[in-house]
Amino acid sequence: MIGRPRFGDLFVLERNPLVVDPIADYTQIGIKSFGRGIFHRAPCKGSELGKLKYYCVYPDRLIFSNIMAWEGAIARSMQSDEDTVGSQRFLSYRPIDDNANIDYVNYFFQSRAGAALVRQSSTGSVKRNQTLSPTSIEEFRVPLPSLDEQRRIVSKLDVALSQLPRVVNRGRAVELGLAQSLLDHSFEGEHEVPAADVVESMARPTEVIAGNSYQVAGVYSFGRGLFLRGWIDASETKYSTLFSVCEGDLVLSRLKAFEGAIAVADGFVDGCVVSQEFPTFRVNRSVCSTRYLHYLCRWSPFWARLARGSKGVGSRRERVSAEAFLATRIPLPSLARQEQILSVLDRGVGELGTLAARREQLLNVLRRSSLNAAFSSQL
Repeated sequence: MIGRPRFGDLFVLERNPLVVDPIADYTQIGIKSFGRGIFHRAPCKGSELGKLKYYCVYPDRLIFSNIMAWEGAIARSMQSDEDTVGSQRFLSYRPIDDNANIDYVNYFFQSRAGAALVRQSSTGSVKRNQTLSPTSIEEFRVPLPSLDEQRRIVSKLDVALSQLPRVVNRGRAVELGLAQSLLDHSFEGEHEVPAADVVESMARPTEVIAGNSYQVAGVYSFGRGLFLRGWIDASETKYSTLFSVCEGDLVLSRLKAFEGAIAVADGFVDGCVVSQEFPTFRVNRSVCSTRYLHYLCRWSPFWARLARGSKGVGSRRERVSAEAFLATRIPLPSLARQEQILSVLDRGVGELGTLAARREQLLNVLRRSSLNAAFSSQL
């Protein structure tokens, strides 16, 4: 089958409903945007799954996030994804026969031509409503050379793109080492107090109302700050109450605080919500700058102190309670001294951030160029 066949003639939608056992553990998948693959969420009990339908995930499938495919959230499932589950938001396609190489098709949808098809077929007036339907997916026309040519293109792209993460990881390791050295120099030896002297618990309950949607925030590990997890409908959460986040709040992930999942909220998450697994705290600005806390949350010895307050057995239950956090001692110099520290950190960490941004920009250009060359007969 050579030419531009319909995607629906190459792949078939696979839906194997999950029979949920309330006491069994399940690992849900997510798909990163911009072709960065599948990731696994923390395991949870069946009773903790949301109200959506869930389906079994199998290796060697092409999976679309129906709400984020327009941003490149499309991925090939691997052997490591076996025994995971996905909500109805994830559309999993199984190859019908051997005519199409699944890696080739995945790469096509990450190229300029493939991404344009996806964006054009994602309906909705705003980004969070840009939903991709199975009907649209199955009508996509995929340029399909011979199987040998597909394999040749995949081999070339595998080699070219596999080098990029190595470059990224080397650069990040150097930058992280330099940043931690700066933070060590800034915080070590300063006067220490319990965190309770600096922040207080601040919960802002938001009732979950049927028919409403909520933009959810999360906290990255290793001091990387907060991020937007996307919009969810009321039917997608098991919680009856969520909690609003305001700019300047300190947000703690009880589950991952032991590895640095704690951050000060920037303006872009103002008004977002989090679950009860993310206690929020108001900062006493008469004794502490939120910018100072922002850097403190990136300091690895602080994470080690939080880890000593974690409770439970197994990575899923290594929770740090709000009480344990408030009892953790943190360096707290005077406000004047904090400003001196901030002036050094803003300059040093800022320069490292500029270098990192330039590197990421260059690597993204290289990745896009490789993909576009592959699907325009230039590779």
